[in-house]
Formats: sequence, structure tokens, C-alpha cells
Amino acid sequence: MNPIALTKPDFDDPRSAHGSKSTSSLLRALAVFQICRFRFLVKNAETLLNISSKVFGTTITNGIMKHTFFRHFCAGEDSVGMMPVIDMLRKNNIYPILDYAAENEADDDNNSQGILSSVGEGGEGKILFFFAKRA
Repeated sequence: MNPIALTKPDFDDPRSAHGSKSTSSLLRALAVFQICRFRFLVKNAETLLNISSKVFGTTITNGIMKHTFFRHFCAGEDSVGMMPVIDMLRKNNIYPILDYAAENEADDDNNSQGILSSVGEGGEGKILFFFAKRA
């Protein structure tokens, strides 16, 4: 079996590094990182989200968060939602490191095992998994 020659992305070349991204995705990333520059917003994010939920409701607050920060920093809510992101990364010779964070999950072990079994390696490359458990 011959190993597949992989071309590493050139992160110094904007077309190589970002060519697979849409303009709206790049603009979202720019907006998210610009907001993250404000230390006050980052340090008080939980409080600000609680206030936003009370003023605008959880549907609007969660919708905005899901389509901005979550979409930028997270591959998906579950293994099915992650696969398009993982596939896109693999097509660009980037192999993900998945970090399972279960802040609101009652049964962390069953959920993490479910993600491991459903995402797997896909036969095309390696995926590293990290699981965070609360003490």
C-alpha cells in the first residue's frame, strides 16, 4: 500500500490557507476575533449572556451565539453535525483535534463514547480526541 502524498497548507499564502472558506465565513471570523479583543467582554461573557437572555430571550441570544462564536470555534453539536467540518478539513489536508466539552451533560462517559464510535478515524487520517471531565 502506497502512502498518499499530502500537501501541507501554506498558511502564509491567503489562498492556500483560506481558499476553501466563503466570504461570509471569513467575515464572521473577523467579527468574532474583533469582539474577542475586548477583555471586558471576554471576562464577563457569562454575565452578559445572562443579561441578553433576560432582555432578548434565550431564542435570540442562543441563535446569535450559535451562528457566530459557536460556529467559528466548534465543529458541531454532535457527531453528525461535525462530519461536514471534519470532511472539509481533511480535503484541505488538515486533521482535527476534537475536544469534547460536556458542561451540561449528565452522563459524560456515554456521550464521549458515542462521539468516539460515530466519528472514528474515517480511514483517511487521524483525529485526536480530548475529553474534559469536571472534578
